[in-house]
Amino acid sequence: IIASSPNVNNQNYLSKWLSISGATKIINNKYKKKFNIRILYSSNIPDYGHSCNFMSYKIYKLLKKKRTIIFVNTRAQAEILFMKLFSDHKDLKIVIHHGSLSKEVRVEAEQKMRNNLVDAIICTSSLEMGIDWVDIDQIIHIGTPKSINKLIQRVGRSNHKYFSTSKAFLVPTNKFEYFETQACINLLKKGTYDIIKEKKGAKDVLCQYLLTLSCNFGFKCKSIYKEILKAYPYKDLEYKKFLRIVNFIYDGGYVLNNYNRWKKLTKTKKGEYFISNNQTRTNILMNIGTIIDSELIKVMNGKKLLGNVDQNFINFLKPGDVFNFSGITVKCISIESEQIQVRSLKKKTDKFPVYLGSNQSFGANLSDEILDILSDNYDFPDELKKFLTKQKEDSDIPKKNLILIELFPYEKGEYLFFHTFLGRQTNQTLSKLISDHLSYNKILPSSYVLNDYSFGLYLDSKCERFKKIIDSFFNFKFSEIQFMNTHLAKTVFKEVSYISGLLPKNHINKKKKKFYK
Repeated sequence: IIASSPNVNNQNYLSKWLSISGATKIINNKYKKKFNIRILYSSNIPDYGHSCNFMSYKIYKLLKKKRTIIFVNTRAQAEILFMKLFSDHKDLKIVIHHGSLSKEVRVEAEQKMRNNLVDAIICTSSLEMGIDWVDIDQIIHIGTPKSINKLIQRVGRSNHKYFSTSKAFLVPTNKFEYFETQACINLLKKGTYDIIKEKKGAKDVLCQYLLTLSCNFGFKCKSIYKEILKAYPYKDLEYKKFLRIVNFIYDGGYVLNNYNRWKKLTKTKKGEYFISNNQTRTNILMNIGTIIDSELIKVMNGKKLLGNVDQNFINFLKPGDVFNFSGITVKCISIESEQIQVRSLKKKTDKFPVYLGSNQSFGANLSDEILDILSDNYDFPDELKKFLTKQKEDSDIPKKNLILIELFPYEKGEYLFFHTFLGRQTNQTLSKLISDHLSYNKILPSSYVLNDYSFGLYLDSKCERFKKIIDSFFNFKFSEIQFMNTHLAKTVFKEVSYISGLLPKNHINKKKKKFYK
């Protein structure tokens, strides 16, 4: 096995992770890749939001001079930016590329870029790796990818030669995101990359591995256990726990073993485990994978597959509705359980599919650097200085190792905000736990908002005792929190049940249902 990376801090862990029985050799390259990264700034930068429409003309001017890859963080953002540039600047030749477009559409966009038929390509992480275009002059990144390692990977697509300098512009879409872009540049200069945390091997992934083996050659417990121990994440797995995992996929374990529907494996007299029947084999093979995404619906323009949208999108769609997808405007003709039939139009619309997807990881080093920037006397543009002065006058500036909590009136109720700087996933967990704690104290939050830095809970009425209640939450011992009673636990259980093979996400013999025509 050969692995390479330009931005690894903890090489020791990764070498063990890749090795078989600990045999690994690390070769360090002392040459440092050169980067030229600047912030593309405008005094019209808004206080909030993630649209870069206010910067579209400046982006256009850059695109007319150089061949460019434009990276965005979401598929919806890619569609919105494409339509803005395409409609405002008819002389601009651009294409769009993201994971929800069909392979045919993506390959066509790649070929146009490779053959110099277009000026730029707008994409998500779909073009982050696996391309080797040496004639890309620059990268434009809308916002930041929330990770220094990802930033290096994306910026490295420009001037993709060993001794050349990769060039990029970071475009903050709101005032606070300016600090994030500056923090990324600082960390890159320091060479402070993301650290990949050491983790133990996930048991649900091991279940899936064993089920996949049982679909083909089968396995014996003792021999496959010895093989699994060679993988570094599973090196400390106890044999008793391993046997419990085998029993779980064999017949559902001690909880479900009385029900035949959970019996997936058969055991031979020689102690070999095989899949029980062809239907179970098909279901397992159809559900291989550890990425849990929402169910996707095909978008068909006649017989041509344009791509996929999240199933939740059809809840807000009816025949006759017009929306943008795959860089064109389309009209919905009919909706079925597995596909939407559309036809292309020249009409303009502001409607775009929104994808739930997975959240990007947020590096602790990025969070710390932002807080350092906020605490220093940085020479920010005037609009940013005023922004920070106003925050300090009304409340305070967030600091390291402290959670800034704000309570302010909104309409008939109040918003309770927690500025944690701990990332979206942590904020999602905390918001759920605090909501449950408030509900226990007969205060029911009616809605919530969150991002990588903060989360807010809306209370319909004013609360006089919120400080006492919040103090009691943060004084809880970790062991006293009833995690299993939370909505979060149910969500995680659902994901684990899909990955481990307990429940199938994709079903065979699914009948099509037509909802509208």
